[in-house]
Amino acid sequence: MKRALILVLALATVAAASAAAQGRERDGPPGRGMRGPAIAGGALGGMRFYDPGFLLRRQSDLGLTEAQIEQLTRLNTEAVTTREQARIAVVSQRAQLAEALAASDPDIQVARAHFDSAQVAMSNLQWAAISTASQARTVLTEEQRVTVRDLRPERARGRPGRLQRRRR
Repeated sequence: MKRALILVLALATVAAASAAAQGRERDGPPGRGMRGPAIAGGALGGMRFYDPGFLLRRQSDLGLTEAQIEQLTRLNTEAVTTREQARIAVVSQRAQLAEALAASDPDIQVARAHFDSAQVAMSNLQWAAISTASQARTVLTEEQRVTVRDLRPERARGRPGRLQRRRR
C-alpha cells in the first residue's frame, strides 16, 4: 500500500512538473501553460508582464528606444538559455525519479534524491523568471511601466470591489 501511494505521488509530481516545464508560445506574457513559469500573484503580482520577450513583442506599444531594445534582447537571450538549462534538469530528474520508482524494489532514498533535485530545478526555473523580469523592469521608464500595467488583463490587475462583493 505504501509503495503504491509513493508511486502515485511520484507520478503526480512528474505530471505536474511536466506541465510546468512545457509551454506554448503566444503573444501574452509567460505564465501557466506558456513559456516560463507562472510568477504572477501574491507579492510578485504582475512580474510576468516584465518578461523581456513579452516586452520586446510590445516594443511599439511601449515606445522602446534602441538601447532598451538591446538591453531587453540581451536579457531575453540569457533568460531563454537559463530556462532551457533548467527545463533539461527538470526533465532529467523526473525521468530518473520515474525510473527509480518503477524498479521492482524501489530505493526510496534514491527516489527522494531525484524528487528533491527536480524540485530544486523547478525552483531555479521560477527564480530565473523572477530575476529576469526584475532586471527587465529596470530598463523601462516610469511611463513605460504604466503602459505595461495597462496592458495587463483585468484579472491580472485585480478587480476593484471584488472583495467587497464577496463579503456581502
